[in-house]
Amino acid sequence: WSDVTLAYVDILKTTDQKRKALKVIESTWPMVQNEELWQTYVHLNGTRTPEEEFKFTQRLASFAPDSIYSRYFVIKAAISAKLIGFAARELEILRGFSHASKGDILQDTTLQTLEKNLIESEKQLVLGQIDL
Repeated sequence: WSDVTLAYVDILKTTDQKRKALKVIESTWPMVQNEELWQTYVHLNGTRTPEEEFKFTQRLASFAPDSIYSRYFVIKAAISAKLIGFAARELEILRGFSHASKGDILQDTTLQTLEKNLIESEKQLVLGQIDL
């Protein structure tokens, strides 16, 4: 699904059908979520700031709200936007999903990396290196 979707989206982008390309990704998201689709969606929306990326990531995630991958990408965008409290709460929920699930789960190393990024952002916030 992902490769076919991305190929179709590329065709739509080259023919200036951005809105249709966004709709294709949105309709595919409940079936498959991955980094490349997420990045393509965010860039198609013309995001210029981490806050805009977070907003569009939340919109995309709303098409598969129970997906641990949707939550993962929302957390990544939240960290980038310096929404530390939100990211920390979502990470706890994601950890619960990951440990409760026997099927398709994020690897512990992925969660650990996300947690390290969150901790580093929290440290920057405490040190005053992040403007809120």
